[in-house]
Amino acid sequence: MIRTAGISENEQPAESSGRAESQGAPSGSPPAPSSTRMPAQPSARSKGKPRVLRDFVSILWLTAAIVAALNSSLMRWDWVLVHMVLLGALSHAVLVWSEYFTGKLTHRAPTDASNRAQDARAILLLVGGALVVWGFPAAHWALVVVGACLVATAVVWHAAHIATRFRGGAGGRFRVVARYYLAAACCLPLGATYGVLLAAEPGDTWRGRLMAAHIAINLFGWIGLTVVGTLLFLWPTVVRSRMAPGAERRTAHALWFLLVGVVAIATGATLGTHWLAFAGTLTYAAGIGVWAVTLGYPLRRKGMRDFAPASIFAGVCWAGIILVWLAVFMALGGWDTVSDHLYQIGFVALWGFALQLLFGALSYLMASAMGGAPSVRRAMDTVFNWGATFRIAVPNLALLAWLAPTPFPGWFAVLGIATLASFVPLMFIGAFAGVHAKQQLRATGSHAGTSTTNLTAAGTSATGPRTNPTGPHTANPNATGSTGGVADGAPGTAPTPPHGIVKGEQ
Repeated sequence: MIRTAGISENEQPAESSGRAESQGAPSGSPPAPSSTRMPAQPSARSKGKPRVLRDFVSILWLTAAIVAALNSSLMRWDWVLVHMVLLGALSHAVLVWSEYFTGKLTHRAPTDASNRAQDARAILLLVGGALVVWGFPAAHWALVVVGACLVATAVVWHAAHIATRFRGGAGGRFRVVARYYLAAACCLPLGATYGVLLAAEPGDTWRGRLMAAHIAINLFGWIGLTVVGTLLFLWPTVVRSRMAPGAERRTAHALWFLLVGVVAIATGATLGTHWLAFAGTLTYAAGIGVWAVTLGYPLRRKGMRDFAPASIFAGVCWAGIILVWLAVFMALGGWDTVSDHLYQIGFVALWGFALQLLFGALSYLMASAMGGAPSVRRAMDTVFNWGATFRIAVPNLALLAWLAPTPFPGWFAVLGIATLASFVPLMFIGAFAGVHAKQQLRATGSHAGTSTTNLTAAGTSATGPRTNPTGPHTANPNATGSTGGVADGAPGTAPTPPHGIVKGEQ
């Protein structure tokens, strides 16, 4: 049973030791050594202030998707719904959070110039996605081409930015994350090309082949690789446990299996070679198996007691089901009939994988962005954990019932969709609860118990917070990754860095 209350005091993220020791220092203590500080000063306008193009675009796409789900009279509404979430909300989140995590891993804070560039990329992705979502159902091929070009431009620009940040050995033991982000970014322009070819309405055989390649490159490549790379360090944090020993090495090895798998599926589908596409799915599955061991270690230690890890875990499980499903189609189906099944896969990817993964991540990251005070996190966690067991069980049972070869009651589908979509209003309620808790702290002048964590601190423990004998815990603004108050440069719902890294696992 997933608990439905906030976390207790002794379950707060622990302080970092080693390089991050100064984060828990009282106000007025000496700054951290220059080697551990971000070389650039954080942008003044990004600290504690929301930015529309960074913080609210995903919410806009999710709201539009809810409206589309309620209006089945829209042309190709199922296709529109899938692309509003995957191309719109989730792709925007990938751009924003991968850049944020890169800054933390490389000790480089956002500047005004980098914020302007990020906003420009967000505009390109937003406009491009809107043109694709509008142009394909309306059979305006030119709009689809322009939109795909804008989307590809934004992602290529993003990849160049990530590569620049990790240049010169920055990132240390987490450089594998950069390789995942760059590999994922290379996938999307190719996947967009297949999407443009699909918009030209080819025949049934070619449509099945192009759609299989399109799904493999965009879902398993662009989204899948980003998720695997990010969960290396985010999953132990959400579970509030230690990172698995050798997790970075396993994740690095898995990348080659995943890349070969994506290339083989896309190539086999393009050439119409079933055995090659099938071998690609098996190779990708092998890579997921190598990496999945890193998820099991924190889970065995702590289990799942909150909505966030349970929702993320459910999304990962559905990704595995999609992979097996696609492998069966590659082995048994003909290219002229596979497209009908792939539409089902797209809907499962939306409902089972993308939304549950996104909502689970947001429920943790939003609480972290409000600051380190335990009372703020408790207030937000309490909201996000309302009816957690029900909100996890009902959408997944409804999706299983929809896939089962038995009559599916329409009311159950409505209940499942409504339960899943309930996170959107809860997101706003949780944000207001966090703001109210922070206002109460300011009114009482109490910041005792505030704890901060550091994404790149190699000495982080998961055994509980330390006490500071010299005074209350306050964030040192000079320390790397300090998150006192609203996270510096955080993407709206940005995370406090994880505490799942322990000294003995360097």
